[in-house]
Amino acid sequence: MLRQKARAVAAAFSAEISILKESLSTNNETVKEPGTGSLLIADSSMIMKIFPKLIGEVYLLDTLSVKAVSELHAVLDQYVDSLTMLGARPFSLAQKGRIVVNFPAEKSEHLRMLNEGIIRFCDKAQSALEKWLHE
Repeated sequence: MLRQKARAVAAAFSAEISILKESLSTNNETVKEPGTGSLLIADSSMIMKIFPKLIGEVYLLDTLSVKAVSELHAVLDQYVDSLTMLGARPFSLAQKGRIVVNFPAEKSEHLRMLNEGIIRFCDKAQSALEKWLHE
């Protein structure tokens, strides 16, 4: 019974991480070439809705899986701060509850590198969760 529950938690985390990876990859394709002006960038951590709801269930997973997923979330929590350090400014017309920033388009390569770094954390977390999905 606990094994099935652990598998369900791992599957939910892995699915959410897949959505995050897809979003970051799509964003990187969009900003492939540096431009001028600014880009509106949403806080990618806003995608992560499942993790907070299942935080009480992480005890079901092994230490490696919990660490990898937690590291991803720690890095993701710093996303807007990292964008701000690269020159982003708050976007005041964002929808209620959403965090959006104006990011300088000429720094799109830095944005791509940041996103690629987070994608690597996603890959690490999914690799750690993989064993739960095939039991």
